[in-house]
Amino acid sequence: MLNREVLDPVPSSQDPVDALLVLSFGGPEGLDEVRPFLENVVRGRGVPPERLDAVEEHYRHFGGVSPLNARNRDLIAAVRERTELPVSFAPNRLRLLLALASIAGTVAFGAFLDATTDSTVPYPDAATTVLSLVAQLLLTRRHIDNWPVWIFGVNVPYIALYLYKGLALTAALQLVFIALSAMGWRRWLREARGGRADAAAPTPALERAA
Repeated sequence: MLNREVLDPVPSSQDPVDALLVLSFGGPEGLDEVRPFLENVVRGRGVPPERLDAVEEHYRHFGGVSPLNARNRDLIAAVRERTELPVSFAPNRLRLLLALASIAGTVAFGAFLDATTDSTVPYPDAATTVLSLVAQLLLTRRHIDNWPVWIFGVNVPYIALYLYKGLALTAALQLVFIALSAMGWRRWLREARGGRADAAAPTPALERAA
């Protein structure tokens, strides 16, 4: 009888996870890779070449490609489809933490710029830099809040800064970024509304991989 605790030592859990690591033994992807692959596997083990010849012949029946590779790719694709981060609003706790971090970061970075550079607007420069990082963090977590931060915390202030510095064309470029952010904002809002309705829908790719 198989020992289930050995095969699956981590108990099932509904707790959220940050990452999923898929490990595999791997294998060759063509006839020219079979021999180097086998030699690498048995290196230092004293396996006679005749034994490698026999195994290499078995691989020829598969065209030199290990079927395990395709199975792993199917598994990874199915997991990605099922576990993609949904579009959502940032929780209030995260909003508060990012607001406090933005204030502290702006003050600290602004003081640094004021002391080490000749910037005439060190604190506005610091604020837009810090808010760019905040917006990028929210974007990677697929939080809808990233779009208003980009528009009102980064792009609009950049227009004022660039105009103040006499960079009219660069300021005008921010209008393009604002338009793109507005489009992304609208699309994510629509996706979030649709996602709630489809949350219980089955995932065919995952069912095929199961």
